[in-house]
Amino acid sequence: MSPDADILPVTSTRTTEGQLEIAGCSLTHLAVLHGTPLYLYDQATIDAALAAYRAALAAHWPGQAEIAYAAKAWLSTAMAQWAASAGLGLDVVSEGELRHALHAGFPAERLHAHGNNKSFDFLRACVAEGVGRVVIDHPQEVERLITICKTRGKQQRMWLRLNPATAAETHSSIETGSATSKFGLSMADGTALRVATRVQQSEWLDWQGLHFHIGSQISDPAPFCEAIRKVFRWVEEVRQELDWTPREFSPGGGWAVPYTPGAPCLTPEQAVPALAQTLLAEVERIHVPLPTLVLEPGRELVARAGVALYRVSAPKQAGTSRYAFLDGGLGDNPRPALYNAPYHALLANRTGTEVTQSYTLAGPFCESGDVLIRDIALPELRENDVLAVPVSGAYQLSMASTYNGTPRPAVLWLREGTAQLIQRRETFAELWKRDIGLYSEVTPDATRYQEQVATLIEHLELVQRRPLLYLFPPPRHYALRTYLAALYTGSHIWGLEPDVQLRDTIALDRGWDLTHNALTSMLERGLNEEQIVDELLTIEIEMWKRILQNITASKGANTYGNHTPDPD
Repeated sequence: MSPDADILPVTSTRTTEGQLEIAGCSLTHLAVLHGTPLYLYDQATIDAALAAYRAALAAHWPGQAEIAYAAKAWLSTAMAQWAASAGLGLDVVSEGELRHALHAGFPAERLHAHGNNKSFDFLRACVAEGVGRVVIDHPQEVERLITICKTRGKQQRMWLRLNPATAAETHSSIETGSATSKFGLSMADGTALRVATRVQQSEWLDWQGLHFHIGSQISDPAPFCEAIRKVFRWVEEVRQELDWTPREFSPGGGWAVPYTPGAPCLTPEQAVPALAQTLLAEVERIHVPLPTLVLEPGRELVARAGVALYRVSAPKQAGTSRYAFLDGGLGDNPRPALYNAPYHALLANRTGTEVTQSYTLAGPFCESGDVLIRDIALPELRENDVLAVPVSGAYQLSMASTYNGTPRPAVLWLREGTAQLIQRRETFAELWKRDIGLYSEVTPDATRYQEQVATLIEHLELVQRRPLLYLFPPPRHYALRTYLAALYTGSHIWGLEPDVQLRDTIALDRGWDLTHNALTSMLERGLNEEQIVDELLTIEIEMWKRILQNITASKGANTYGNHTPDPD
């Protein structure tokens, strides 16, 4: 068996000509057809990883169990659809991930909302969309969530994330459960109990369970078991104080996967028995019902399934270092630069000779730290060789950027001899798509929001039970709609300049920027008028009233620049 077998996708083979194939697809052919850098995901490998989790749970956990994929490892529409079809939950850590999952058709009730600093908008979206679990990570989130639930008249199911103050042997950048970590509620200083008490007092929060996460790339189950014991000592205290026990419990994820041949790892077959035995012992010790066990693998499901392909340029000697330059690197995979993440590489288009040389594989980016692998022994490389980098499925595309004006790569989904394009390569035009510029007056979508803003104001009139004309008489009513449309497109509509005195008038209200950003976000998210009004009404209707009142009270002799619109 090849030493690379444990890090390559499970469907990997070599042809008699030495070509590397995955799921029956030639990697060399895919590189020619789609260009490089190119990312590939093998569905059979993801399926096999999930099957290992389910088999281990079935064998070692007597209670109910759930698996939730950690979207931060890699989220795409295709991946969310796969997770939905597989019956998984999905952990999201931002409103962007939430919106992406919903766009893919993922059931909201199977979403878990994580994050150590959830914005008001994120929490509001969770409640509005019916997210299954909100995981409280900060005391302030409790009050925010209660306020939102009261406003909407909806109860929200939630967990508390605890900080178990448990050290794990991993890189400091991916350690998340130490006493000084930014994540979780401290049990040691009483914060967790104070938050739990507040949660129990609120009729708007349905406290279902507990969660912790101690880090990533952990190859020993012992720290997880230690954290479980600490958490259930706290549960014993909470039961006495608040008469509460967890119906759901999640020890997170973070089990190590090997990035290089023979590297240490923690498989479900190793981890689940240890965690299950510890949890069962704690439940029996304090005599509480068996909770639903929720595991949250991210990297463990997708890392091995992913392979990155790069094209090699002619090698270059620099002193004692021999470089092989690749057409990707820091832009699509910043992990080596961030925390010295190790990787392996192998030729995809041929097997090469027995004679090897030591190469440093570097990318094209303007950073000396743009090095993918240092001192790797490879057959003598030639220009246009195709290199495959295994275990590229997690946290690479999630962290990818357009640094140095480099478009992000295409992604293919491989299964049973087919290669399906699931993310196209970014175009150069998309690199500056968001730009407005200092002097440009040309916007291809100049009147995009004009009708939407007008309709929005009409809805607001109905809600406030009196026309805005009384607060904002002609021609200012017309000007406000015009101004908003101009503001959201960066264009000059109907001759009205965005930066005129009307902007100064609106700026009198300190809440304008928040309202502007919120409405812009709503329009960009594709919300319809009813949804926009619903969001504004729950949180920002009073702000809109103040803005309009400020405008009405101000002097507007030259509000419209050189153009006076007709009365509405």
